Amino acid sequence: MIARSFPLYRSLVFVMGVALGTTVRAQSIVPSGERTRSQLEARLRAADSLHRTDEAFHLRSRLRNGDFEVGDRVILSFDGVGLQRSDTLLVQAQKLLRLGEPMGDLRLDGVLRSELADSVSSRVAKYFKNIVIRVVPLIRVSITGAVRAPGFYYARPDMPLGDVIMRSGGQDQAADLDNSVVKRGASVLWTAEDVRAALRDGVTLEGLNMDPGDEIVVGNKNSSSFWPKAAQYGLPILSAVLLQLLIRR
Repeated sequence: MIARSFPLYRSLVFVMGVALGTTVRAQSIVPSGERTRSQLEARLRAADSLHRTDEAFHLRSRLRNGDFEVGDRVILSFDGVGLQRSDTLLVQAQKLLRLGEPMGDLRLDGVLRSELADSVSSRVAKYFKNIVIRVVPLIRVSITGAVRAPGFYYARPDMPLGDVIMRSGGQDQAADLDNSVVKRGASVLWTAEDVRAALRDGVTLEGLNMDPGDEIVVGNKNSSSFWPKAAQYGLPILSAVLLQLLIRR
């Protein structure tokens, strides 16, 4: 059960960046469960020892390429003398994050979400003193199934799963949240039982250890009740047709 496997609270990670003798405070909201490089490396060693080849391949890819893809979004805010602004930035081609002048472009190739605040603060510290930086990398998830507006959505990692589903316009009349699942590719990451617990307890995306591209599939009452209805209405019709054929013969 999720309620026993992950903490049900929102995490706030503070990263201190020091460069050229200038202290820059960076505050970052990132997924808390096993996201640092050392933790991922530990998971990789465990996957290798247990011969979990798919998991090991996924972890090696993350450690080599980082967590960011072109099109991802990051909320950045700067508060200090000479630099005060807040914006949602888009990861550009070649995985560049355009911080603006005089900081320039920051290359995110190989950077994990847990490392982003440190990377930004190190760059800002070259040009400004006493700047408080807030970094919130957004997670791009897919919402499908019985929702009014299925598609891809960007959400904060500290947003509860139920709130993320509501961003898609909410469930439609055929929705069956009790039979919803979370998928990663073709595999089911969290079963319907897990999702029910997550919705009940207000578990966040970070608490669910979700990655960009994961799919939230909202259950559909119609699909779950198709065969009982088919048996209820289809069999009498089929029987009547067969009876007519026998009579004509």
